[in-house]
Amino acid sequence: MSQNRQTLKDRAQAETDYKVNLKNEVNIETMLRELAELRAEVRARQMVQERESNPA
Repeated sequence: MSQNRQTLKDRAQAETDYKVNLKNEVNIETMLRELAELRAEVRARQMVQERESNPA
């Protein structure tokens, strides 16, 4: 009986760990996408500033 309870506890802990890891993975992917978008925006603004400061 004790082994069954431990097995159930282990299974519940493993499921909790999985859910936490999955949530963290999604959050990391979101942050990386937002960082890429921010970098692209910064590059675009830098290009505009360079064009404005060096007219042809």
